[in-house]
Amino acid sequence: MRLVVGFNTTVIRSVPELLIILLIYFGGTVAISAFFGRYVEVNASLAGVVSLTMVFGAYTAEIFRGAVLSIPQGQLEAARSFGLHPL
Repeated sequence: MRLVVGFNTTVIRSVPELLIILLIYFGGTVAISAFFGRYVEVNASLAGVVSLTMVFGAYTAEIFRGAVLSIPQGQLEAARSFGLHPL
């Protein structure tokens, strides 16, 4: 799971947002049309919302990962000594 999420955030963050929007809009139309066997058009608003959700989700995941990794080891040991759960 860690590799999949890491790969996803790396790829999504390295590709421009406009390209992701276009890929979801036009590529989604092609993929869904091929899946159902007839022409199905993806709604432009839905493609925009989904693509921007993916982009900002990838950036947010990296922000939280960086925040968690920046906690010093002494702070983690102090939290465990107070009886806090590791998560």
